[in-house]
Amino acid sequence: RAKAKPFLSVPGNHDFWISGNPPGKPSDQFGNGFMQYYGQDTEASLHHGGATPFNFSASPDEHRIPHLENFVFSHQIGDVGFFGYSGAHRWSELKPFTEKFCRWVNSTNTIRTVVVLGHWQRDDGGCVDTSAPNVWSAIRQQHECGEKQVLFVDGHTHCNLVTEPGHGFMVGANGMGPGSGCGPQFGFLVLESGSAGIKSHTNAHVDYFEIANDTVDNWSPLYRCLRTSGYTGCRDLYAQPWLAPQRGKASEHQPQQQQQLLQQRPQFHATRAFMVSHWRSLVIMLGVGSFAVAGAMVSIIWFCGAQGRSVPLFSEPFLK
Repeated sequence: RAKAKPFLSVPGNHDFWISGNPPGKPSDQFGNGFMQYYGQDTEASLHHGGATPFNFSASPDEHRIPHLENFVFSHQIGDVGFFGYSGAHRWSELKPFTEKFCRWVNSTNTIRTVVVLGHWQRDDGGCVDTSAPNVWSAIRQQHECGEKQVLFVDGHTHCNLVTEPGHGFMVGANGMGPGSGCGPQFGFLVLESGSAGIKSHTNAHVDYFEIANDTVDNWSPLYRCLRTSGYTGCRDLYAQPWLAPQRGKASEHQPQQQQQLLQQRPQFHATRAFMVSHWRSLVIMLGVGSFAVAGAMVSIIWFCGAQGRSVPLFSEPFLK
């Protein structure tokens, strides 16, 4: 069953250097372990005559990280096009891949929303000029992607918040804290594309469900609600609306101290995503898990509902 689930994963600074910064130590794996353990369908797999899905030409013995093509991927799931990449590489290397991605997106009329997946929310800790906001800005300015709704999700700092109203979302907290100005948080983000009745250019719906924070634990009531009513049935009760289609600007549920976020010292995180497939719509749940190995991991789990009925996000087989 696990092999049947789409799984998307992008690396963070601690996946390249255990201390979180270059040049690293002789004991570091410099991203080689990550690219194999969380193996993706990347650009590297298109080359080398199919003999290997990886490009091992950069030796970790020389403290070099693998070539960028080992971490760049693009996929379509429903009407969403995903672009994942490594922020440890330079924009001059990444730019041709973004141009190729946008040409594909432009030629695919079934893609309505583009989601850029990156780890770094700003350029530091081994990231020079390819933070998620920078790459998102460059992609949405490309003519081939300009006709689509372009969003981005990042992490690095241990906070869950809106970083670019209407476009960018940080999901960097999974109980690890205190975060940089936002305290311990544990929650997940839900992106629903193709929202029922919405036929506009910007049709995505983004909600954030906070499971717990420094003083509140919502797990039990939220779990009961999801089991009985599903995502849409619990949205009004428990979600913070970070982006609503055709309802003006995205809601800015950002405590005042979060405005100082980008001035604080970022740390690493891991991102997990759980996807729920509804009839004629696509729902993506993005949550986060901090652990020593992964930087910004995105995994996707499908639950299919027959004949348009809502599907419980959590079920006994899933929880066991």
